Amino acid sequence: MFFVLSGLLITGIPINSENHPRYLRNFYIRRSPRILPLFCGVLLIVVVLTPVLHLEWHRGHIAYLLNCRNIALIVNPALEQVGPAVFLGQFCSLAVQEQYYMLWRLAIWLLRDERKIMRLCLVLIACSIQPRIALIWLLPSNAALDLINKALPTHWDGLLLGSWLTPAMRRWPLEELRRRTQWLVWLAVAALLGVGVYAHSLGFHNSAMETVGFTAIPIVFAGLLLRCFVPCAVLRFFSLRFLRFLGRYSYGIYIYHLLFLGRG
Repeated sequence: MFFVLSGLLITGIPINSENHPRYLRNFYIRRSPRILPLFCGVLLIVVVLTPVLHLEWHRGHIAYLLNCRNIALIVNPALEQVGPAVFLGQFCSLAVQEQYYMLWRLAIWLLRDERKIMRLCLVLIACSIQPRIALIWLLPSNAALDLINKALPTHWDGLLLGSWLTPAMRRWPLEELRRRTQWLVWLAVAALLGVGVYAHSLGFHNSAMETVGFTAIPIVFAGLLLRCFVPCAVLRFFSLRFLRFLGRYSYGIYIYHLLFLGRG
Protein backbone atom coordinates (compact mmCIF):
# COMPACT_ATOMS: atom_id res chain seq x y z
CA MET A 1 0.00 0.00 0.00
CA PHE A 2 2.87 2.34 0.85
CA PHE A 3 4.48 1.74 -2.54
CA VAL A 4 1.23 2.24 -4.47
CA LEU A 5 0.43 5.46 -2.62
CA SER A 6 4.00 6.71 -3.07
CA GLY A 7 3.85 6.00 -6.81
CA LEU A 8 0.56 7.89 -7.08
CA LEU A 9 1.89 10.97 -5.30
CA ILE A 10 5.32 10.96 -6.89
CA THR A 11 3.78 10.93 -10.38
CA GLY A 12 1.09 13.50 -9.76
CA ILE A 13 3.49 16.20 -8.54
CA PRO A 14 5.91 16.02 -11.52
CA ILE A 15 3.09 15.86 -14.09
CA ASN A 16 1.62 19.04 -12.62
CA SER A 17 4.95 20.88 -12.76
CA GLU A 18 6.88 19.23 -15.61
CA ASN A 19 7.05 22.50 -17.58
CA HIS A 20 8.31 24.51 -14.63
CA PRO A 21 11.86 25.82 -15.24
CA ARG A 22 12.97 24.58 -11.80
CA TYR A 23 11.16 21.25 -12.02
CA LEU A 24 13.97 18.98 -10.76
CA ARG A 25 15.08 21.30 -7.95
CA ASN A 26 11.53 21.73 -6.68
CA PHE A 27 11.05 17.97 -6.77
CA TYR A 28 14.05 17.45 -4.49
CA ILE A 29 12.94 20.22 -2.13
CA ARG A 30 9.46 18.73 -1.73
CA ARG A 31 10.50 15.11 -1.23
CA SER A 32 13.60 15.44 0.95
CA PRO A 33 11.90 16.86 4.08
CA ARG A 34 9.44 13.96 4.02
CA ILE A 35 12.08 11.24 4.19
CA LEU A 36 15.49 12.51 5.26
CA PRO A 37 14.93 14.11 8.71
CA LEU A 38 13.58 10.94 10.35
CA PHE A 39 16.00 8.70 8.47
CA CYS A 40 19.07 10.77 9.37
CA GLY A 41 17.81 11.30 12.92
CA VAL A 42 17.51 7.57 13.55
CA LEU A 43 21.01 6.92 12.19
CA LEU A 44 22.38 9.71 14.38
CA ILE A 45 20.74 8.22 17.48
CA VAL A 46 22.20 4.81 16.67
CA VAL A 47 25.67 6.33 16.24
CA VAL A 48 25.38 8.16 19.58
CA LEU A 49 24.32 4.89 21.27
CA THR A 50 27.29 3.00 19.83
CA PRO A 51 29.45 3.04 22.99
CA VAL A 52 26.45 2.29 25.21
CA LEU A 53 25.25 -0.70 23.18
CA HIS A 54 28.75 -1.78 22.08
CA LEU A 55 27.73 -1.65 18.43
CA GLU A 56 30.01 -3.00 15.74
CA TRP A 57 30.02 -0.93 12.55
CA HIS A 58 31.54 -2.01 9.23
CA ARG A 59 32.67 -0.05 6.19
CA GLY A 60 29.69 -1.38 4.26
CA HIS A 61 27.34 0.56 6.54
CA ILE A 62 28.44 3.71 4.69
CA ALA A 63 25.89 2.61 2.06
CA TYR A 64 23.14 3.67 4.49
CA LEU A 65 24.11 7.29 3.87
CA LEU A 66 23.60 6.77 0.14
CA ASN A 67 20.73 5.50 -1.99
CA CYS A 68 22.24 2.04 -2.38
CA ARG A 69 21.41 0.38 0.93
CA ASN A 70 19.46 -2.39 -0.78
CA ILE A 71 22.39 -3.14 -3.10
CA ALA A 72 24.76 -3.30 -0.14
CA LEU A 73 22.44 -5.76 1.62
CA ILE A 74 22.33 -7.96 -1.48
CA VAL A 75 26.13 -8.09 -1.51
CA ASN A 76 26.45 -8.55 2.26
CA PRO A 77 23.24 -9.48 4.14
CA ALA A 78 25.08 -9.09 7.45
CA LEU A 79 24.84 -5.32 6.98
CA GLU A 80 21.18 -5.55 7.96
CA GLN A 81 22.29 -5.21 11.55
CA VAL A 82 24.78 -3.33 13.64
CA GLY A 83 25.54 -6.06 16.12
CA PRO A 84 24.58 -6.91 18.65
CA ALA A 85 21.53 -4.74 19.19
CA VAL A 86 20.34 -2.74 16.15
CA PHE A 87 18.53 -3.96 13.03
CA LEU A 88 18.54 -1.72 9.92
CA GLY A 89 16.99 -4.01 7.30
CA GLN A 90 13.80 -1.95 7.23
CA PHE A 91 15.71 0.80 5.41
CA CYS A 92 16.04 -1.46 2.36
CA SER A 93 12.57 -0.66 1.00
CA LEU A 94 13.25 3.05 1.46
CA ALA A 95 16.29 2.69 -0.80
CA VAL A 96 14.09 1.01 -3.45
CA GLN A 97 11.67 3.91 -3.21
CA GLU A 98 14.40 6.57 -3.37
CA GLN A 99 15.99 4.95 -6.44
CA TYR A 100 12.59 4.90 -8.10
CA TYR A 101 12.12 8.59 -7.33
CA MET A 102 15.45 9.41 -8.95
CA LEU A 103 14.70 7.50 -12.16
CA TRP A 104 10.97 8.15 -12.48
CA ARG A 105 11.04 11.93 -12.30
CA LEU A 106 13.53 11.91 -15.17
CA ALA A 107 11.31 9.53 -17.16
CA ILE A 108 8.33 11.85 -16.72
CA TRP A 109 10.39 14.86 -17.72
CA LEU A 110 11.60 13.06 -20.87
CA LEU A 111 8.25 11.57 -21.92
CA ARG A 112 5.98 14.56 -21.13
CA ASP A 113 2.97 12.58 -22.34
CA GLU A 114 0.47 10.87 -20.04
CA ARG A 115 -0.32 8.04 -22.45
CA LYS A 116 3.36 7.24 -22.89
CA ILE A 117 3.80 7.29 -19.12
CA MET A 118 0.92 4.82 -18.71
CA ARG A 119 2.33 2.50 -21.37
CA LEU A 120 5.79 2.62 -19.80
CA CYS A 121 4.34 1.66 -16.39
CA LEU A 122 2.61 -1.41 -17.84
CA VAL A 123 5.66 -2.46 -19.86
CA LEU A 124 7.97 -2.19 -16.84
CA ILE A 125 5.55 -4.17 -14.66
CA ALA A 126 5.42 -6.92 -17.29
CA CYS A 127 9.20 -6.85 -17.62
CA SER A 128 9.69 -7.27 -13.86
CA ILE A 129 7.89 -10.63 -13.74
CA GLN A 130 10.17 -12.53 -16.13
CA PRO A 131 13.42 -11.70 -14.24
CA ARG A 132 11.82 -12.86 -11.00
CA ILE A 133 10.93 -16.21 -12.55
CA ALA A 134 14.40 -16.50 -14.10
CA LEU A 135 16.16 -15.74 -10.82
CA ILE A 136 14.17 -18.37 -8.95
CA TRP A 137 14.91 -20.86 -11.74
CA LEU A 138 18.64 -20.13 -11.93
CA LEU A 139 19.72 -19.29 -8.37
CA PRO A 140 19.46 -21.11 -5.04
CA SER A 141 16.14 -20.41 -3.41
CA ASN A 142 17.30 -18.14 -0.58
CA ALA A 143 19.62 -16.11 -2.82
CA ALA A 144 16.93 -15.62 -5.48
CA LEU A 145 14.23 -14.56 -3.02
CA ASP A 146 16.58 -12.16 -1.26
CA LEU A 147 17.64 -10.54 -4.55
CA ILE A 148 14.06 -10.23 -5.80
CA ASN A 149 12.90 -8.64 -2.56
CA LYS A 150 15.67 -6.03 -2.44
CA ALA A 151 16.36 -5.05 -6.07
CA LEU A 152 14.48 -2.17 -7.67
CA PRO A 153 13.69 -3.77 -11.10
CA THR A 154 12.14 -6.82 -9.44
CA HIS A 155 10.19 -5.04 -6.72
CA TRP A 156 8.77 -1.86 -8.23
CA ASP A 157 5.33 -3.18 -9.22
CA GLY A 158 3.53 -1.21 -6.52
CA LEU A 159 5.31 2.04 -7.33
CA LEU A 160 4.57 1.61 -11.04
CA LEU A 161 0.90 0.81 -10.43
CA GLY A 162 0.55 3.96 -8.35
CA SER A 163 2.28 5.90 -11.12
CA TRP A 164 -0.12 4.41 -13.67
CA LEU A 165 -3.14 5.44 -11.58
CA THR A 166 -2.29 9.15 -11.68
CA PRO A 167 -2.67 9.71 -15.45
CA ALA A 168 -5.44 7.07 -15.60
CA MET A 169 -7.56 9.13 -13.18
CA ARG A 170 -7.06 12.14 -15.42
CA ARG A 171 -8.03 10.26 -18.55
CA TRP A 172 -11.20 8.52 -17.33
CA PRO A 173 -13.90 9.44 -14.79
CA LEU A 174 -13.30 7.60 -11.52
CA GLU A 175 -16.36 5.37 -11.79
CA GLU A 176 -15.50 4.38 -15.35
CA LEU A 177 -11.90 3.67 -14.36
CA ARG A 178 -13.11 1.52 -11.48
CA ARG A 179 -15.35 -0.48 -13.82
CA ARG A 180 -12.53 -0.90 -16.33
CA THR A 181 -10.13 -2.27 -13.70
CA GLN A 182 -12.50 -4.19 -11.43
CA TRP A 183 -11.93 -7.49 -13.23
CA LEU A 184 -8.18 -7.12 -12.76
CA VAL A 185 -8.56 -6.54 -9.01
CA TRP A 186 -10.65 -9.69 -8.61
CA LEU A 187 -8.16 -11.62 -10.74
CA ALA A 188 -5.40 -10.44 -8.37
CA VAL A 189 -7.46 -11.56 -5.36
CA ALA A 190 -7.88 -14.98 -6.97
CA ALA A 191 -4.15 -15.11 -7.69
CA LEU A 192 -3.33 -14.38 -4.04
CA LEU A 193 -5.70 -17.11 -2.92
CA GLY A 194 -3.91 -19.44 -5.32
CA VAL A 195 -0.55 -18.37 -3.88
CA GLY A 196 -1.80 -19.09 -0.37
CA VAL A 197 -3.01 -22.56 -1.34
CA TYR A 198 0.15 -23.38 -3.30
CA ALA A 199 2.67 -22.06 -0.76
CA HIS A 200 0.56 -22.65 2.39
CA SER A 201 1.49 -19.09 3.30
CA LEU A 202 1.06 -15.48 2.24
CA GLY A 203 4.47 -14.52 3.59
CA PHE A 204 6.84 -12.70 1.26
CA HIS A 205 9.64 -15.25 1.24
CA ASN A 206 8.36 -17.97 -1.05
CA SER A 207 8.63 -18.35 -4.82
CA ALA A 208 4.91 -18.02 -5.54
CA MET A 209 4.61 -14.75 -3.65
CA GLU A 210 7.77 -13.23 -5.12
CA THR A 211 6.68 -13.97 -8.69
CA VAL A 212 2.89 -13.68 -8.93
CA GLY A 213 2.23 -12.13 -5.54
CA PHE A 214 4.49 -9.12 -5.94
CA THR A 215 2.24 -8.01 -8.80
CA ALA A 216 -1.09 -9.18 -7.38
CA ILE A 217 -0.76 -7.45 -3.99
CA PRO A 218 -0.29 -3.90 -5.37
CA ILE A 219 -3.15 -4.47 -7.84
CA VAL A 220 -5.47 -5.19 -4.90
CA PHE A 221 -4.23 -2.13 -2.99
CA ALA A 222 -4.51 0.03 -6.11
CA GLY A 223 -8.14 -1.06 -6.39
CA LEU A 224 -8.75 -0.13 -2.75
CA LEU A 225 -7.00 3.20 -3.20
CA LEU A 226 -9.11 3.99 -6.25
CA ARG A 227 -12.28 3.40 -4.22
CA CYS A 228 -11.09 5.91 -1.62
CA PHE A 229 -11.61 8.74 -4.13
CA VAL A 230 -15.39 8.28 -4.12
CA PRO A 231 -17.88 8.07 -1.21
CA CYS A 232 -18.28 4.37 -0.34
CA ALA A 233 -17.83 1.87 2.49
CA VAL A 234 -14.12 1.52 1.73
CA LEU A 235 -13.58 5.28 2.10
CA ARG A 236 -15.53 5.36 5.36
CA PHE A 237 -13.46 2.47 6.72
CA PHE A 238 -10.12 4.07 5.85
CA SER A 239 -11.37 7.37 7.30
CA LEU A 240 -11.69 5.88 10.79
CA ARG A 241 -9.78 7.95 13.33
CA PHE A 242 -7.61 5.02 14.40
CA LEU A 243 -6.52 4.25 10.82
CA ARG A 244 -5.90 7.94 10.09
CA PHE A 245 -3.68 8.07 13.17
CA LEU A 246 -1.71 5.05 11.94
CA GLY A 247 -1.45 6.58 8.48
CA ARG A 248 -0.04 9.83 9.84
CA TYR A 249 2.67 8.07 11.85
CA SER A 250 3.14 4.97 9.69
CA TYR A 251 6.53 6.05 8.35
CA GLY A 252 7.93 6.48 11.84
CA ILE A 253 6.33 3.25 13.06
CA TYR A 254 7.88 1.39 10.14
CA ILE A 255 11.35 2.75 10.94
CA TYR A 256 11.13 2.13 14.70
CA HIS A 257 9.32 -1.21 14.92
CA LEU A 258 12.37 -3.37 14.10
CA LEU A 259 15.16 -1.01 15.13
CA PHE A 260 16.10 -2.75 18.38
CA LEU A 261 15.10 -6.22 17.32
CA GLY A 262 18.61 -7.35 18.18
CA ARG A 263 19.32 -10.16 15.75
CA GLY A 264 22.74 -10.69 17.22
